[in-house]
This record gives sequence, structure tokens and C-alpha cells, in this order.
Amino acid sequence: MKLPLIYVERELNGWVIAMQVVKYLWEHQSDTNWIPLIHPHHLPIGVNEEITNDLTTRLERSPMRQSIGADIYNPSGREAYAQIQDDEYLAAGKPPYSTWVGRTIFLHSLTRHHQLW
Repeated sequence: MKLPLIYVERELNGWVIAMQVVKYLWEHQSDTNWIPLIHPHHLPIGVNEEITNDLTTRLERSPMRQSIGADIYNPSGREAYAQIQDDEYLAAGKPPYSTWVGRTIFLHSLTRHHQLW
């Protein structure tokens, strides 16, 4: 069975993004934030520009870029909602739960058919 080219391109795009995530996590690990398993909330959505661009453009989800800046992470200007909520968690010595939940929900929304937009 021969797969249409679009399926092959999507598969390759997925592998490219996966390798970028592994590279990012490897470069930003330390003794205190060692990650034995990669979970959806570990993807540096908004934090790493290259990964964020690939998730939104390669997967044809460009309109989601505004949602990232408003809800998950905004590197410049007004902080995103998750960043504001996480300030309290981080001050208490806890992980950034709001960001983790936002990233997980965002990744789930990428699997939705783009006709729903």
C-alpha cells in the first residue's frame, strides 16, 4: 500500500518536532530538573520559538499562536494567564501547574480537525 505524500510529510514533521523537543530538554537539564520521561507539559510551548513555530506552522495551526501568547507563555509584553497564576506556585516552591495544564490542553487541541476553527 502506497501512502499519499501528505501522510509522509506529516509523519516527518512530527519527528522533526520530537527531535527538537529532546534537544531542548537535553540542553536545559540540570541536577534539579532531570526528566526521566517526556510528558506533554514538558514541551517548551511559547518558551522555545523554534518548537512553537513548528507546532503552529508545520501542523497548519497558525491561528493558535495568539492563544499561546494569551494563555500559556508570552516572552514579551503582558504575561500570559498561566504565567500570572504560576507566580504564586513558584513563590511557594511548587512546579508551574498552570503552564503544565495549559500546554497539555494546547497539545490536545492540535489533534482536533482544523475544520472546527
